[in-house]
Parts: sequence; structure tokens; C-alpha cells
Amino acid sequence: MSICKETFGRLQDGQSVDRYTLINGNGCKASLITFGAALQELWMPDRQGQLADVVLGYPDMVGYSSAGNPRHGAVIGRVANRVSNGRFILNGQVIELSKNKAPNHMHGGFVSFDKKVWAAEIVDNGDEPAVRFVTVSPDGEEGYPGTCTTALTYTLTRDNALHLDYEAFADKDTAINLTNHAYFNLQGHDQGNILNHVVSLAADAFTVIDSNCYPTGEIRPVAGTALDFTTAKPIGQDIDRDEEQIQFANGYDHNFVLRGDLSRAGEKLLKAKPTATQRSTGSG
Repeated sequence: MSICKETFGRLQDGQSVDRYTLINGNGCKASLITFGAALQELWMPDRQGQLADVVLGYPDMVGYSSAGNPRHGAVIGRVANRVSNGRFILNGQVIELSKNKAPNHMHGGFVSFDKKVWAAEIVDNGDEPAVRFVTVSPDGEEGYPGTCTTALTYTLTRDNALHLDYEAFADKDTAINLTNHAYFNLQGHDQGNILNHVVSLAADAFTVIDSNCYPTGEIRPVAGTALDFTTAKPIGQDIDRDEEQIQFANGYDHNFVLRGDLSRAGEKLLKAKPTATQRSTGSG
């Protein structure tokens, strides 16, 4: 196994962006950049053992710093997704957030985690290469209370899995809802669309959205809808179905509610049964 560090590019303000490439004993690779702590490349074997880069990304900082970057592979925070009208109630107090998607707040605001250059350090993890990224969001940034320190450790395991372990610590009660914004194509990032990818989700319900893709607060069963992935099916099978929720999102742009208590069950149960699976009919 090995870890390679190199300069990836610079932002317009001169900040340097580094890239760390993790390589395990099987030749699988994960390239990570300090801009947004983003997953830039992920080389994994198909059923024939041929390696392919299965996530979308840019080859340089020109793409990542462009207005058209859909946050490829980056950490989204403090709060992923949308906050209607840019406000929420915490401990009886109305918290007013920045309105970067006026009149609403989206994906953490103007200075969101995906636009920060994170500190990074190599983690001594035996024969499984790992890098830990850290960023600090000051009290009041984008309207959020409390200074919040967030860390993400990427680990490329000996059995070709990429683990993402998140941590967040704040000195006041606050809101935190982190995610990774990677786009996967198991056939390879330049191999067309993923409509034939077969997906299953351990989710019996989803959060209903309005015409602007904002959650209404209603939780609705997936049964009988295009959002039912409880039995594995191709992504493209129902993506054009004549349903209001599909039309609002122009496809799928929803939160899925994990089955029963699985969302709160803890690490042991989550490891025992996957909450989501995806496979390609071509590559596996």
C-alpha cells in the first residue's frame, strides 16, 4: 500500500490545493483533494478485474472552482440539502441562515464545506491507507450557532472498500447534517449514463418535496410509486413515470427514510445489512 501527496492546483486567491492518492495492495486507488475534502477519483475493479474510475470529477482546479461544478465528490455541510426560507427552530429560538438559494438556504450556504480548503494529514493505519481532513466553521458562519470542527477520514481497505468516517464537534447546540456528493458510474466516469444500473434501498418511505425540491415535512410510503426501490430495479425503469414527485425533481432528488429503526440502529446493525446497493449489468 502507499499514499502519494502532490499539488493539485490553486484557487484564485492563491490558496494551494493538494491531492492525496491512496493505493491498496490490490492496486485500487482513491484520489482525494483538500478542496472540499472531495473524492476526485476512485479506481475499482470490475467483474473481470479491470480497473476503472467509477466517480465523476475534474482533472484540475479549473473545473472544481467553476460555477458549473455540481460539488463533485465533496463534503456538504453544515447541513446538506435545503432549508426552507433559510430558517429553523433550535431550543425554541429561530435561527436565520444565509439565503444562497433565495429565499432559501441550500447545502450549507455561500461559504459551505465544499468550498473550503481542508487541512489534511496521513493516518497511520497499517496496511490500509487513510487520510484525515479537518475544517473549522466559526460561530455564526452562514448563520449557524457555535464553532464547529468537522473531520472526515477516508480509508481504502484491503478488501477494496472505501470507508468515510465523519466527526463533528461544536461548542454550542447547532445543526449538522453531513453527506458526500459523489456521483458514481460503475461502468467508468466517461462511459455514458447509469440508467441501467440496478439499485436497491432499505427504505419504505421518502420525504415529499414541493415544486422547488424542498421537503414539505410529509413522509410518504414508497409503495406503489416510482420511488420504490425496496426490490432492486434499474434506475431508468421508472424515472420518466407520470408522477408529480418525479416531475418536480425531473427524476430522483429525494431523501429516502431507512426501514424501521435502521437509521438509528448503530454501527453494528448498519454493517450487518447494507442500506443501499448498486450494480451495473456490464461491469458488476
